[in-house]
Amino acid sequence: GEHKEKMEYEEWDMSVSLPKIDTVIMNPPFGTRTQGIDMIFVETAIRLTSHAVYSLHKTSTRKHILKRAAQWGVEAEVIAEMRFDIPQMYKFHRKKSVDIEVDVFRFTKPQNFTLPPLDTSTVALLSSLTAPNSSSSSPPRSDRHKRHAGGVRRGRRGRGVRGGRRGGGRARGGRGKKNKRR
Repeated sequence: GEHKEKMEYEEWDMSVSLPKIDTVIMNPPFGTRTQGIDMIFVETAIRLTSHAVYSLHKTSTRKHILKRAAQWGVEAEVIAEMRFDIPQMYKFHRKKSVDIEVDVFRFTKPQNFTLPPLDTSTVALLSSLTAPNSSSSSPPRSDRHKRHAGGVRRGRRGRGVRGGRRGGGRARGGRGKKNKRR
């Protein structure tokens, strides 16, 4: 694949009963490249912990996270708001660094609480991430980030160059500046 960063991961079976952990503190992937992966991390951490989960998430996803926690029957609260500078670490990062707004969440669950089994879409996503013969070392992309010639397509005007494509032409077909009808 085009992204050849090395990844280290530990593969484990989600159906195996694991010992309870008192507290989980994590910085999961934000779910920008693989939609929903952040919530899978949270759900897994909630399953593992007997007390609380502390987790970093993009502020723009706050409403969604609070909604999911309510669906699970888990209490979630934002305990801190901060700015997080993410340096360019992978080839797919387009800028030297990005400054984003981040929430620190605390998730707690009532005593004698259990989540229902993982749904089939979550199990399928987990399987695709840990498939032994997956030839790609890059994380899978969500459906909304389909591959196009020249990279990931962003918006309707090609590669984000002002006024469409380089050379003054239009984004899709039509006449360029030089061949404009009068």
